[in-house]
Amino acid sequence: MSLNLVLRYGLMPKKNFAESFSSESSAKMNMILGSKLREYSYIIRNVMAKNPSKDVVQQLIQDQMTEIYRILAICLGVPKDEFVWEYYDKNKVYHKVGPITPVKFYNELVKPVFDMENKV
Repeated sequence: MSLNLVLRYGLMPKKNFAESFSSESSAKMNMILGSKLREYSYIIRNVMAKNPSKDVVQQLIQDQMTEIYRILAICLGVPKDEFVWEYYDKNKVYHKVGPITPVKFYNELVKPVFDMENKV
């Protein structure tokens, strides 16, 4: 599952997307998400009992996923579409990469050194 996430959304250095309180102490966030997922599964079971059309089910799931995304965005933040990565190498030489997307960052800078598809 982590491989699919990296291939679809890419990677970003931690320096460019810092930890938040909720990401370091995620028990409350996980509790809220668990509660919401139980609520949504109850709703989906009740709707499915009425034999709805596929479009109704898809719209219901889309609305619920929008709410889950909103909760995660509030707790963790939303990463930028592009970022600039600045660093010093082991010889103390300054480097600046970007603006670059997380997917491009993985494919161009991380994958040649650590290809997740061969590791997982």
